[in-house]
Amino acid sequence: MNSLANLINEYGGKFGIDNENKLRHFLAQAATETGGFTSLQRSENLNYSSATRLANIYPKHFSFIDPLRKNPNNYLHNSEKLANLVYRNRYGNGSEASGDGFRYRGRGIFQLTFKDNYQNFQDYYNSNFSSNLDLLNHPETLVSNDPISVISALWYFKSRVLSEISINSNTLVEQVTRLVNGKLNGINERKSYYNKTKIYIFCQ
Repeated sequence: MNSLANLINEYGGKFGIDNENKLRHFLAQAATETGGFTSLQRSENLNYSSATRLANIYPKHFSFIDPLRKNPNNYLHNSEKLANLVYRNRYGNGSEASGDGFRYRGRGIFQLTFKDNYQNFQDYYNSNFSSNLDLLNHPETLVSNDPISVISALWYFKSRVLSEISINSNTLVEQVTRLVNGKLNGINERKSYYNKTKIYIFCQ
């Protein structure tokens, strides 16, 4: 937590997080993506043990009765196989056989996902911080390097949220979540963390 605080204090202002309202929403989203900040070195967990849950989360890909979709039982306890299926041919990722789905799975405290996002963040970082970041060939850097993990999230928050809406004390968690997640996945958890930030997070 000290590392997180120091990194936000050092870099947050560069990405438009300049008041407590923005910081509260940023932290609420990041806390959900990291399981409560148990670690800054987070990688997406795609190791499912329940076929029913897998079918419910990815209904476009799995079915127990539709022959045009996959049987979820064949993807249990296999993160690589699952990621390569559900993330294939999207946002710069190649086919299932390319391995891009698993290679560019969610990493960092905002769970940066897909090749296009890795490339765009890499380009930004190399232009503004250091030219030696190579996420396409070393995507694990988002997990092994705390500053990169946090900066990637700050960049994503600025690009996807702060560029779209003005955050103030009346901004709803749902508004921010849709911009970060695309849907309202984990909305109750995100609201719970946001409510905690209103108790503990104040900026001078």
